[in-house]
Amino acid sequence: MTRPRDLPYGESGLEFRWHKRRWWCREAGCLRRSFTEQIPQIPAGARLTARLRGGVGRRIRDAGSTVIQAARDLHLSWPTVMEAFRTQARDVAEAPLPQVAVLGIDETGADGPAGNRMRIPASGA
Repeated sequence: MTRPRDLPYGESGLEFRWHKRRWWCREAGCLRRSFTEQIPQIPAGARLTARLRGGVGRRIRDAGSTVIQAARDLHLSWPTVMEAFRTQARDVAEAPLPQVAVLGIDETGADGPAGNRMRIPASGA
């Protein structure tokens, strides 16, 4: 039986238990003698569901939470939360940028906004 952690639900949270079947390979040349069931949301050996990893990563990326605060709130380690955030951030960073239809120019220069610039008369007076 495995107990991967999942996103909390309400104040009490959830306890997820999965009675995984173990399979044995009868082939003589099989390097892997036995293995257990797995699904994409919970790969073999995973202690956290993909839903929890994605949720904590999106919480930092979209909701502005810090890594340490998300780790404390969900009782996870800092490296686990940071890796989840990196995965979510990679999705955004690698997404194609939209085409630019109109390019605006910032009118603020080194000497302040355009309306506040000192004007020097052309005559030098």
